[in-house]
Amino acid sequence: MKRMEALIVFACCVVVSLVMWAALVHAAEGPIKLGWNYDNPPADLAGFRVYASTTAGGQALGPDSTDLLATLPHDPGTTEHTAQATLTVPGGEETEMFFIVTAYDTSGNESGPSNEVSKVFDFKAPPNVVEIYIVTD
Repeated sequence: MKRMEALIVFACCVVVSLVMWAALVHAAEGPIKLGWNYDNPPADLAGFRVYASTTAGGQALGPDSTDLLATLPHDPGTTEHTAQATLTVPGGEETEMFFIVTAYDTSGNESGPSNEVSKVFDFKAPPNVVEIYIVTD
């Protein structure tokens, strides 16, 4: 009897752990890929910074900003650039995120923001487990 109780407790823990893991993984992150052109870059162009925010026009700029999603070095001779990152959406709900890109030079000066683009991410957690039951052999 003790062994059966231990198996039941173990099975319940596994089910609860898997449901919690699935909700956390599904609810928090997703990939984003952005692209932009930068024609006639200056000789001292060092790279680009990609920012993301839940507020339109609300990105705080700078290398230490919490809105900084990615920093990419400039590839000389290239005018078409892409950035790919994993985005964590606050609250794990359906959320609209707003993105901008800036350029920065070798002295650390940062340009003004690019045009802003947005995308709605739907990272809602899966529904709760409706019923668990004991399986016996």
